[in-house]
Amino acid sequence: MAAAASATRAATGSGAELWQGEQNGASRGMGKLCAGCVPVRRARGGGTRWEVLLVESRWCEGIWLFPKGGIEPGEPPKVTALRETREEAGVIGRCGPKLGSWKFASTKQIQKMYLLFVDETFDESDTRWKERKARNRQWLALDDAKALIKAPPKADRRPELLEILKKARKVLKALDDGQADAANEDPGDDVADDEPISVAAADSVDSE
Repeated sequence: MAAAASATRAATGSGAELWQGEQNGASRGMGKLCAGCVPVRRARGGGTRWEVLLVESRWCEGIWLFPKGGIEPGEPPKVTALRETREEAGVIGRCGPKLGSWKFASTKQIQKMYLLFVDETFDESDTRWKERKARNRQWLALDDAKALIKAPPKADRRPELLEILKKARKVLKALDDGQADAANEDPGDDVADDEPISVAAADSVDSE
């Protein structure tokens, strides 16, 4: 799978050109509203540590993201988030709370993100994982995910990802502290939307 994904990127360009292409493509292909998930699970081996799943950009090697995609007309954002996460990351599970909305200054696109408690991870032969030949993915401890998101050169980083990860960590900590309601979805979160967070403002979010 890694070789196939790399070949796709090699055929389309590299570096800053690819990054700009992804931004423009997202704006055209997803429209102004998109939704996705932060997939999480307990670490293997019966531990209490949480892990998060990241997928690699199809266009920019070394850029790791949370799965997301465009909201279809009349489609609830949570439905979009679950579908796109299944297709891009190959996981399914229970949708938890909405983490927030982020607005891109360059494209005016609004991205809604939810927590996903993963029940099943598809293997690379499972056709339900539609992008299995186009994307790499990896489960990581929360601190390792933060380090990977920050690994690219500053000009190529996705500042909103650190803020999204920070919000997910806050919910998971509340859950570990015994606040069971922290893991529940808000049935009204798709109707009464919150004010989107500016991506530019998230650029300084480095500490958690």
